[in-house]
Amino acid sequence: MARESRDSWGELLKPLKLLISLQIRMAMSALRRDGKRLFQGITSYLTGLFFLLVFGLLANVLAILALVEFGKLDLFYSVMIVAGVNFLIAMVFFIAANSKLKRSLFSETRRIVEETLDDFR
Repeated sequence: MARESRDSWGELLKPLKLLISLQIRMAMSALRRDGKRLFQGITSYLTGLFFLLVFGLLANVLAILALVEFGKLDLFYSVMIVAGVNFLIAMVFFIAANSKLKRSLFSETRRIVEETLDDFR
């Protein structure tokens, strides 16, 4: 009797096991296929971000020097003006990011997972 019960549970779980193994094989195949491209893409983004930061730093130094030389301002006031402009730009980006992140994330994915789990119940 116990043997029959184990066999029936095995038969009931067979589609679920097959589905999970298929998903794992597809994910591993995609990772092998796209892993190198993903690494190169991330490396390119990080390199671009580094050069963008260097550019921003140099642009700030140039703006400070321009205010000192051409605006005839003291160094202190030039630094404060550039820092204030940077602060305002940062606040605009933080407000924009906050508004984007207020909405629920991955709602479609959660809905699909919940529907799939409901189908198995």
